[in-house]
Amino acid sequence: GPFYVVTDTLLVNQVTSRGDMGMPKHQEIYRMTDGILSFGLPQLFSSADESGDIFRGYRKGLAPCFSTENLKKSFPKVRACAEKMVSMWTLYMATGEAVLTDLWMSRATLDIIGQVGFSYDFKALDSEHNEFVEAMHENLVELSTSLGEDPIGAILAKLFPTAKSQQSAARRKRTKALFTSVYEAVKSRG
Repeated sequence: GPFYVVTDTLLVNQVTSRGDMGMPKHQEIYRMTDGILSFGLPQLFSSADESGDIFRGYRKGLAPCFSTENLKKSFPKVRACAEKMVSMWTLYMATGEAVLTDLWMSRATLDIIGQVGFSYDFKALDSEHNEFVEAMHENLVELSTSLGEDPIGAILAKLFPTAKSQQSAARRKRTKALFTSVYEAVKSRG
């Protein structure tokens, strides 16, 4: 199906204020994340939801989380993450090292989503090395470089594994294990 990137501010406002306006979920992008995130089940980041019904259901269910009142409640956690990120930047600047702000913003985003959405601390801002952050980064790099890959080549790589495809499979397996451990930790708290 077609894939739309809306850049006009008036159109962005129309799309975001009136819902998806019948535009389908872009299946090709979600198919690529299936092996990492969906475990073969239909969910928010899965292509198994061809009709988009599950996606719309998730959006409807999540909408109250983004109400003004709930956003106000989450602000102290967001602020604490931002302050922690700035303190890490200060440490790096004191040593003269370059601060890769985009990477630290991603880490802050992960901690905010974890704490606000799931009461789970990924500890992404606590140190330079974080297993979850590194696994996500590796998978996203692989995902972004595979966007234009030949589908026949992908099938052949599965049939005749190379060192690169075996590393990729091991990376996905490690990421699934990390996601599963986070899921189990959140689930065990009710």
